[in-house]
Amino acid sequence: MAPPAEIFLHSLDDNSEDESPEKCRLRRRRRIEKRRLKFRGAYHLFPPTSPGHSYMPLLQPSLVRYPVENPMPVFGSISIRGLSRSMDDEILVKPDFCRPDIVGRKPLHFFAVFDGHGGPQMSTFCRNTMHLFLAEELTRVWNTEGSASGDMCGSYNSVQQNHELDEDEWEESLKSAVRKSFLKMDQVGLHTSPHDQTGYEFGSPQDQPMDLAFVGSTAVVAILTAGHIVVANRGGSRAVLCRAGRAIPLCLDHKPKMSDELERINAEGGQLVHKNGVRVCGILNMSHSVGEGSLKSIAISQPEISITERDPQDECLILATHGLWDVLSDDIACKVACTCLGDGTPASSTSALRDTNSRSAIKDDRLATLFPSQSALAAAILCRLALARGSHDNISIVVVDLKRRGREDKILRR
Repeated sequence: MAPPAEIFLHSLDDNSEDESPEKCRLRRRRRIEKRRLKFRGAYHLFPPTSPGHSYMPLLQPSLVRYPVENPMPVFGSISIRGLSRSMDDEILVKPDFCRPDIVGRKPLHFFAVFDGHGGPQMSTFCRNTMHLFLAEELTRVWNTEGSASGDMCGSYNSVQQNHELDEDEWEESLKSAVRKSFLKMDQVGLHTSPHDQTGYEFGSPQDQPMDLAFVGSTAVVAILTAGHIVVANRGGSRAVLCRAGRAIPLCLDHKPKMSDELERINAEGGQLVHKNGVRVCGILNMSHSVGEGSLKSIAISQPEISITERDPQDECLILATHGLWDVLSDDIACKVACTCLGDGTPASSTSALRDTNSRSAIKDDRLATLFPSQSALAAAILCRLALARGSHDNISIVVVDLKRRGREDKILRR
């Protein structure tokens, strides 16, 4: 018995009883075209039965849509040179950058700020590669275990194993992948020539491995899963979570004057010099750093990693370089950001509430262009506040709205 679709197709033909070779060839072409449309993901159409008829859509597209279990939150960001003579900061935001088995193939979102020292080479390198190394290691964690026994369905089995693991094993596997990605970024960065970076030409005096110069970078990375916030930090940048009006630091600054860091530096033969603040060997004002080949035995590249379970009371997440944190406390930063995020209507729609012929409407239109979301406005206000309090460094801020207000923002650089 013929398939129902072919029976229906046959009934549409006005001259179905005519079994001429032309009719047979026409039906054959119809069947071939129908198969092609199916695999293209287009609408399933029955071809016209005659030149005077049109195509008849019978089915919806064959694309399968799944609900997103970890939608990308709204974010705003700003990065400015400030009063510094050079711009060494970098910001990176990658929505849905990876869907590894370790989180059940749900989307992960990547946020990071990098504060370079000795030049922008290492911070630029981190911006270009950090998410790639991290995605590779996260994907490898479970694929390696699933395929170790030769199982061709290793990826599927690893997803099932993920649900059977206890919380400690899951966290340790995740932390191991993050550590390996930081280590790989550090090793590759130390032996990467900066000639392909902006401002450098091949064969120039600056075209040499980065470990021959005193260049490095801080790195604070936040990964949003459906149920957790994973933060990895190295250096003086910081990530702070605002929950129910309280500021919760998700990492600690790696400052050389801290007691445990001071003991480690002394054990490695280093010394602290008070020169424009406390500095390792009079050069570096932090005890952990990406790069810094000349101080690698002292300024280690091991990141501090924290995993925090998400809560309905979470309001926002702030990532920033020490250009903000040197002059602003965690509590004040959270209060300012939460006030902006909870300040009624998003900036993009305020102009509709005013007379279009008034000066205030023109001003609001400009604000909506510069700050299309409350997150972007919060980042800009925090930056302005840091400048007013005397910050002399580059300032880079990312504000992630965990309540999903407004719409996604683009990175604003000045």
